[in-house]
Amino acid sequence: LDGATCTLRLAEFCVKVETSDLVYSRGTLTVIINGATVASGMHEYSAVLVNRCYSSFPSVTITNPTDNGWAGYAMGSADGGATWSNLDCVDCVDGTGPDGMISADGDGNGFDLGVRSCLDGATCPLRL
Repeated sequence: LDGATCTLRLAEFCVKVETSDLVYSRGTLTVIINGATVASGMHEYSAVLVNRCYSSFPSVTITNPTDNGWAGYAMGSADGGATWSNLDCVDCVDGTGPDGMISADGDGNGFDLGVRSCLDGATCPLRL
């Protein structure tokens, strides 16, 4: 307008993964985005493992190769982080944990940490 230069910004797709602050939530987790490991190892309560944005929604998977279960939140945003939704864990089993939380465990006993659980060392895709 009136010769002004405008910058067009495309919406970014963001991913955030963080450990819950609930008892027994800290543990081991590996997060893989677009084929690259972006977080791995032991993660403490309330730790933010991933908070990144991409030009298109990335391929996201989680796994836990140890028997030290992890629980927390995996969220996605299609508007550059203005609003967030829980990611769906595609190959997870139904768990008995708090609503919105997912869990990952190298053995089969972490189902009580998340409403969806990636167990027995499986690699589970997440989707928006």
